[in-house]
Amino acid sequence: MARSMRDPVPPAGAVVLVVVLALAGAACKKAEPAAPPSKPVNGGSVPSNGPSLPPSSPALAGNGSTQSQGGSQVSEDDAKVFAYAITDAGSLAAELARVASAMAKLQSDAYAHDVNAAEADAKILLDEAASLGTDAGKAEGRQKPLAPSDDTLVKARGDAIDAFGLTADYANTLTDFAKAAESLSAGDLVSVAQQAASLAGSSDDLSKAYADLGTELEAWAQADPAAAAAALAKYP
Repeated sequence: MARSMRDPVPPAGAVVLVVVLALAGAACKKAEPAAPPSKPVNGGSVPSNGPSLPPSSPALAGNGSTQSQGGSQVSEDDAKVFAYAITDAGSLAAELARVASAMAKLQSDAYAHDVNAAEADAKILLDEAASLGTDAGKAEGRQKPLAPSDDTLVKARGDAIDAFGLTADYANTLTDFAKAAESLSAGDLVSVAQQAASLAGSSDDLSKAYADLGTELEAWAQADPAAAAAALAKYP
């Protein structure tokens, strides 16, 4: 996308796949601020130090590769692409949810003609957008140097760069909007509310980018759940 998340291995087989799909949907939910944790947790997410691996699961070896239960070799960059995408998409999903909450509050207070509340909301949005932009840039930067060998992860890396880059662009737009909304007059309120609604509804490209990322990550985890769990354990 052009730029304009068997018994021996339940963490990857059961948990990671749920996380990927949940992140793709939660990342750009338009204005429903059910903020997920910044790092997924078991039961639908992955702890910050990765899932606890059962004794039979392989760990990534010091030579930069791991052998999965199926006998395939997974490169260090393959593992990093997968693990970093899961971790960073989870963190950004939480931040996007907080941004959506701030946008919804600003829109509501602007329509209610509450100048003081709307200005306070704009300051909160500015902080959230600045943090989102910084973290999205870091997430994009973690993927760019990687050179995965697995075809699915090559696509996932491209999807991650697209999704995180678009998130940074979206954050920059929100930052500009929040700065303009920090100082309002009563006559500005309806316009601000309309702009907030427009921005909240302009995330189709962002939603698709995260959905594409989730599809590729899910496919790789399904194909090699043991390697996925090992990657998450070493590269949180």
